[in-house]
Amino acid sequence: MNPLQIKLRDINSIDQLSNLLEKASVSISRLGGRYVSVDSIKGCESLDNVAKKAMSLFAPLMKNWQYSLKDRKSIKVIEQTIDKLYFSSDELLEDPSLSAITKIFNWLRELIHLVYYVRKKWEIQPSLTDYYTKEQFTTSFPNNPLPQEPDEIYGKNNLYLGPEEIKRPWHEKILLRLLKA
Repeated sequence: MNPLQIKLRDINSIDQLSNLLEKASVSISRLGGRYVSVDSIKGCESLDNVAKKAMSLFAPLMKNWQYSLKDRKSIKVIEQTIDKLYFSSDELLEDPSLSAITKIFNWLRELIHLVYYVRKKWEIQPSLTDYYTKEQFTTSFPNNPLPQEPDEIYGKNNLYLGPEEIKRPWHEKILLRLLKA
């Protein structure tokens, strides 16, 4: 194991992972793999393994959806960074100067991953920073009324999108602006 893999294995909090990913970048191996490296640590790790680590840290939080505002900020950094790394690796794979062999190996990897594909799991998992429980919503947005119906139900939790994420009819948007003024 290289130093980055050891560091990732030893991470046990979202704050630690967030701090690690702040300096992360992605590259494509000659065999078509997507690998993450961090400036201050030697070695690299599969982007899918980094996403798996994030999902394993998020899993306990998703059971009752209770976490602090500080945790929410760390989660947002992790989600945005991993999304950015996947997007950047997609762009790297579209680079015409990338060898045809690397592209073929990547295509084969993605074909094999159709059965168990970490990226798909990452993309379909609800974002921990977009949704709020009733208590989180009323605390975080005291001037906004709680929607009548939850936007999502995850497990036993009724979840509501934050006001910036809510797709409201135009007349409700005007009413909310008037209430805030």
